[in-house]
Amino acid sequence: MILKSGKSLPLVVLKTSNETVNDSTTFQNDDELFITLPKNKLFKVKFYLSIICASGGDGYDIKFKLTTTGTLGAPTATSRVMMTCMGADSTKAPTNADSVKTATYAIGDTMISGIDLARGYSMIDLLINTGASGGILGLQWAQNISGGVDVYVNEGSYLEAMEVKSVS
Repeated sequence: MILKSGKSLPLVVLKTSNETVNDSTTFQNDDELFITLPKNKLFKVKFYLSIICASGGDGYDIKFKLTTTGTLGAPTATSRVMMTCMGADSTKAPTNADSVKTATYAIGDTMISGIDLARGYSMIDLLINTGASGGILGLQWAQNISGGVDVYVNEGSYLEAMEVKSVS
């Protein structure tokens, strides 16, 4: 971790290529959006995901799940996940209730974007206690309903992890 003036700077992992799933509801690991976190720390982590789903309300939206190894995300008061999704459909205003959705989850829960628009954004924010051994935090995703259309997590999506404090 990079330190400056006693404060940690965020670690950033940038997705460098588009990734596609077609006709599958089986979760797959994202090829690039994962990070190894050290032990005994509390991290604030944000995934910013540029997504493309089928349009027309067919339910071909995208679903996500966070995965962990080691002691990451052990059930504690400091392991919480919030996902916000916004559709970029030009026919809907950003304040439309169908365009912006926020929900709270636990690590390992299936998070469905609910955005079956041509383009959208999902932001996943969490605090995670890395526990006694640390481990890898990763992202899995798939189509919510199987169909002959593609869903994408696009190049330029990223995850950002910032150490909040040491814990024991």
